[in-house]
Amino acid sequence: MSLVKNQILRLHRNDSEQQKIRVLHIEKPHIIVIELVGKVLPDWWKYGDLEMALMSGSAEILQIDPYASLLLPSQEYLDKHRTRRDQAWEVISPIIDSGISAFIPAERQRLIEIAASIERLWCKPSEKYGRQTVSEVTVRNYLRAFWQRGQNKNALLQLYFNCGAPGETRVKAEPGPHKRGRKSDVTKQTGKQTSVNVTTSDQEKFDRGIRKFYLGSEKKSLTVAYQRTLEEYYNVGYEFKKDVLTPILPEDTSTLPTIGEFRYWFERRFELSKVLIDRRGRRKFDLENRDISGSPKRSRGPGSCYQIDAMIGNLHLVSWFDRNRRIGRPVVYFVVDEFSWMITGWYVGLEGPSWLGMMMALEHAFTPKVEAYKNIGIDITEEEYPCQGICNTLVGDRGELLSKHADNLADSSLNIRVDNTAPFRADWKCQVEKIHDLAQDDHEDFVPGGTAKPLERGERDPRLDAALDIFQYRQLIGHIVLKHNTYRRLENYPFEEDMIRDQVAPYPLDLWNWGIANRTGCLNEMPTDLIRLNLLPSAEASVTERGIYFYYGQYKLELYYTCELAIKEEWFVRARDKGRWKITIAYDPRDLSNVYLRPKHFETVEVCYLLPRSKIFQGRNFYEAADYLALKGQASHAAQTRDRQGVADYHAQMDHIINTATEQTQKAYDGRSKTAQISGIRPNRMEARDDLRSSEAWRPNCPEAPMPQVEVPPNQQISQDDDDDEEYVPRPKNLEKYSK
Repeated sequence: MSLVKNQILRLHRNDSEQQKIRVLHIEKPHIIVIELVGKVLPDWWKYGDLEMALMSGSAEILQIDPYASLLLPSQEYLDKHRTRRDQAWEVISPIIDSGISAFIPAERQRLIEIAASIERLWCKPSEKYGRQTVSEVTVRNYLRAFWQRGQNKNALLQLYFNCGAPGETRVKAEPGPHKRGRKSDVTKQTGKQTSVNVTTSDQEKFDRGIRKFYLGSEKKSLTVAYQRTLEEYYNVGYEFKKDVLTPILPEDTSTLPTIGEFRYWFERRFELSKVLIDRRGRRKFDLENRDISGSPKRSRGPGSCYQIDAMIGNLHLVSWFDRNRRIGRPVVYFVVDEFSWMITGWYVGLEGPSWLGMMMALEHAFTPKVEAYKNIGIDITEEEYPCQGICNTLVGDRGELLSKHADNLADSSLNIRVDNTAPFRADWKCQVEKIHDLAQDDHEDFVPGGTAKPLERGERDPRLDAALDIFQYRQLIGHIVLKHNTYRRLENYPFEEDMIRDQVAPYPLDLWNWGIANRTGCLNEMPTDLIRLNLLPSAEASVTERGIYFYYGQYKLELYYTCELAIKEEWFVRARDKGRWKITIAYDPRDLSNVYLRPKHFETVEVCYLLPRSKIFQGRNFYEAADYLALKGQASHAAQTRDRQGVADYHAQMDHIINTATEQTQKAYDGRSKTAQISGIRPNRMEARDDLRSSEAWRPNCPEAPMPQVEVPPNQQISQDDDDDEEYVPRPKNLEKYSK
């Protein structure tokens, strides 16, 4: 094992004694070393002995140099001590330059004497020479420091960073007669102390004051907390001033700690991150104060992760039916690919930030763009906007993506992982947030009706200047998206080695195309109709004997549907015979005409149609249906007086009839027994029936003709009993299904 200059070795003399040496010079068969500790000078050893010690294990090479910090000191420390270092180097540099002579004791002594005899202007007068020179002891100390610390010019720097117990606080139980530290200007001029030494008691008061008056509120400054701490813990009593109990501070301010001492102990004892969290809260700290040393790029290729967000547009629109009517500000959705910063989808509508708007934006992101752009009057090629396909992960706000409808993204055949950002953590989807800002900046100063800045008193209301309808604004956003994808240069994009090698231009479209060609494909293809079906909200419906029953609880809406599959497989007959069961449907809140059975259980998408009992909602949306039900409820409430009055009239007539009948019956009572009263019911009924027949018979308005007498043979006479009504026989009940 070869030895080299400046190596540090540790020798094991015995179990308890160790010796650390530094290699200064190799002059085979000798090696010159010096111990790292103590007032020693270089020593000559045999090279072979040290080599054998290394091989036997009684010596080892150390990798850590205890004086390594001197080799590369901070610029501040070097600037402060550079002069003394250069002076020391000026003294010993001739000795070091002498080579091997510096390690020969006799020659070294001669060189030391020469160095000590040279007059130097920066030295104090020497007693030996009577001139401004350094002593031999000083020269020897310089040499020892140079050799022990690594034979580098910076080895002559003073080790002041080890002085004064760095990092330890100096606190006493009592302040003492003298103030520590530099004197203030007032003390220098007057000789009077302006403050006291901080004691352990002061520290406790500082802690209580800071926690009580500073950490709990973002608005209070440290100066205010200092003043309140003095009032709370350093007062000499209280007095009533204008009927208010007021703390009285000492007249001699030299007995009080200063704001500087208060601030010093605050900065020393409280971590900045904890202070900011206590004053601003974890949410604001994470958003505005945390370190941002990480990278926003987490995706390996296009489609790996999309970010989605909605924002209220910064302009007012007019109605496309009547341009004199203002319809407010639109809602703009953007879907951004995390890898390439490509805007893969967007949507402009009037729905508040909700699942419906997000559904439209995702449908645009997952499907081809040529036809979609053609619908808004813009002709493009697939090469200009090649984004299509389903992403792996979707990152968005907790609002829309915590919706129960968002579960369809993961549970359906889309198979998208959904990541919700923490509350108020827009920085977790910083790219789509930045896209919103850039898109607004592209047009806010030019579009009439813009609301880029808060309206000030006296300024014109921007709603009066509104000129674009929603379709024209969609065209504008469409061009902004094309401009961003093709021409937005991403100067600070974090390129990787293979991207630099392929000279990829920092534009979203170039990054997307390169990623599709060179990175693992993350996009999944699916027919447009199937994508839309999986994005639609889902709900549970019941198969009943009356049809597929869908109850929308939010609006208390009951709808009945049917479909060809249900008719073919006799679902409704089975429901009446076996009982109802649940199925999952997809529905579009914008049109109640149809619901859809997901193809999870069927070969194709099954479309369900409204049954006649629900046809009133054909072509209507949920909001129109809710409005209809609300009006129906209002009409029902308004009709309560009429309904109740009708019932009251009926009850009055019923009571009159019953009371009259009861009174007449009681008057006709002749004292017969109960048995006598209920006997003879059958002949009584026949007599009463004959009277009714005679009185209710239809007779034309003509003179009555004599009724001919017809003799009926005895064997053909009609029995009165045969003319009675037949007894009613109820339909037999199906009790089998209840006995199972």
